[in-house]
Amino acid sequence: MLNQIYTSWVILFICLAVLLVSNSPIGGEYYSGLLSKFACSVTFMVIAFVRNNSINNSNKDYGKYIVIGLFFSLVGDVLLAAGDSDALFMGGIAAFMLTHFLYIVAFLYLLRVHHRHNTAKYTPMLYVAILVLTSSYFIGYKIIIQQIPDTFLPLSYPYMCIISVMVALSPAGNLLSKPISLQQIKSNIKNATRDLVGYRGDAQFTEGQKAWLRLIGSIMFYLSDLCVARQAFIQKSFYNKLIGLPLYYFAQMIIASSI
Repeated sequence: MLNQIYTSWVILFICLAVLLVSNSPIGGEYYSGLLSKFACSVTFMVIAFVRNNSINNSNKDYGKYIVIGLFFSLVGDVLLAAGDSDALFMGGIAAFMLTHFLYIVAFLYLLRVHHRHNTAKYTPMLYVAILVLTSSYFIGYKIIIQQIPDTFLPLSYPYMCIISVMVALSPAGNLLSKPISLQQIKSNIKNATRDLVGYRGDAQFTEGQKAWLRLIGSIMFYLSDLCVARQAFIQKSFYNKLIGLPLYYFAQMIIASSI
């Protein structure tokens, strides 16, 4: 398992570098960009499959929703990379909307499982999540939606709602309904970061660490979507991809690692 995880991360870095060069002013190779983007997407699918099929995984239903969501994310990648037509763009956005929806289902599943085994009442973290939900939608609306052409608005409003809910619910299995101290937060972030950066793909994260992985991955996913929207509707620039693509692929790898 460790070798598969390690190889996936190495392949991701290589393919991401090729992808960024292909999209840079000195690049321009359509097929190398398309193939490297597909390869990057396959790496987070491998991570998800390996972790979900691990004998140590006690939440295979959660993993199932994440794996299916990542599949639709891969489909969205291919559609957005295949061309510049409005039909392909709308198809890619619809695929990513399904990804966010499945992540929401996965996070709600964890919340239900947690409450089934824990009598702890909601803590102030729930109200923090509500604040994140409303503020993220407001930010997205002010930055993106007001500048989107009318033809894309039917998908834009529900998309912003879904991605905002996804970010707010991402830590649901632990942080929303279980008291947690500042020291625990620091420890969870430190240990989860150490295991990820150290390529410890066999690491068995605690529930607290997984909650932070989901939260960090979801926020990165949200920010990468803003980069895509900025590229499509506000200003075309290589910097949108230079920032957005690493954010997106690292986000998916981190969410896959939360299984």
